[in-house]
Amino acid sequence: MPPNEEDIINKNYFLTYSNAAEHFLDEAWQQTPAVLYKAAECNAADIDCLIPHQVLKKRTEFISHAANISMSQTVDILADYANCGSASLLLALHHAKKVSS
Repeated sequence: MPPNEEDIINKNYFLTYSNAAEHFLDEAWQQTPAVLYKAAECNAADIDCLIPHQVLKKRTEFISHAANISMSQTVDILADYANCGSASLLLALHHAKKVSS
């Protein structure tokens, strides 16, 4: 559970920041495209449109670059809708369908 005001006042909750998650994601996304391309027997040239989960613009750009897919082929709705949690992917799919029609 997230802390409530009483937890914070009583110093029962300490927020710390670590780059560990970001480094882990960078490493994972450096390797993931090759694994997916091999499993699907395709490569970046076969991809018309990349629709990543819409969490953070920096992450979307990193994924696009790691997959060797240009940002012009990558759906990025963050400027329009921000991060809408699990609904972000559905919004991105809707956006991609609307744009391609």
